[in-house]
Amino acid sequence: MPTVLERFGKVIPARTKISPLVFAGQTTVGPLNQYIHVWAYKDAGERERLRAEASKTVEGWPPATREFLVMQENMIVTPAPCAPFK
Repeated sequence: MPTVLERFGKVIPARTKISPLVFAGQTTVGPLNQYIHVWAYKDAGERERLRAEASKTVEGWPPATREFLVMQENMIVTPAPCAPFK
């Protein structure tokens, strides 16, 4: 986990210039050794467009962490009515 955090930490500042980072961190309870990063997008189309832009313009994005990857999971969620992201 320390290497994953270090590699993401190096490129997160440049990546957040493309879209806002809501949360980044690792799990400490439940399933351990998971790195989670949550980004805010208006809709799935904006997500796809900005992720492609980041891959092309942010050097080192996404960081090279495949050697540590056991599983990858993506979720697209809609904020609850009380969420500040609506």
